[in-house]
Amino acid sequence: LYYKGKIVIQDYDKAIYYLEQAANQGFTEAQHNLGVMYSNGEGVKQDYKKAIEYFEKAANHDFPESLHNLGVMYYNGEGVKQDYKKVLYLHEKAVVKGIAETQYNLGIIYRDGKIIKRDYNKAIEYFEKAAIQGDSDAQYKLGIMYENGEGVKQDYIIAKEFYKKVCNSGIQIGCDKY
Repeated sequence: LYYKGKIVIQDYDKAIYYLEQAANQGFTEAQHNLGVMYSNGEGVKQDYKKAIEYFEKAANHDFPESLHNLGVMYYNGEGVKQDYKKVLYLHEKAVVKGIAETQYNLGIIYRDGKIIKRDYNKAIEYFEKAAIQGDSDAQYKLGIMYENGEGVKQDYIIAKEFYKKVCNSGIQIGCDKY
C-alpha cells in the first residue's frame, strides 16, 4: 500500500519497513518489491547488491518477475559480473511463467546471436508469444523481420499488420512504418 500509494499516501519509509517485515517472513512479492526499490533507487539509495539479494530470495521460489529482473541485471552487469549463461538460465525459467518482457528479451537474444547462436525460429517464437500479450516492442520486431525476410518468408502485408498494432498502441515508429 505505502509503496505504490494506493488507498494511502505513498510513504517509502513505511513501505520499506513493512516490506522488510514481510520479506523476512518469506513473502516473495515483498522480496521482489524490495529488489525493485533498491534497483531503481525508489525511497532508498540505489543499491544493486541489495536488489540482487532480494531478487535472488524471490527467484529461489520461482517468482517470475524476479527471475526476469535478475536476468536483466546479469545481462547488464548491474551489481554482478556480466554472466550470459546465467541470463539464459534465468530467462528460460521466467519465460515459462509467461512474462512478455522476458519473451521479448529472449527474442532479442536469439535474433541478435551475440550471446548464443542466432536462431531466427526461436526469436520469432518468443516475439510472437510476447506480441500476443500486446508487447509493442515484440510486435515491432516481428514487423521488421517480416519486412526484411529475417527467418521468415518476406511478407510486407504481415509486416504492415504488426506495424499497425504498434501504431494503435500510440507508438509513432509503428505509424511511420504503417
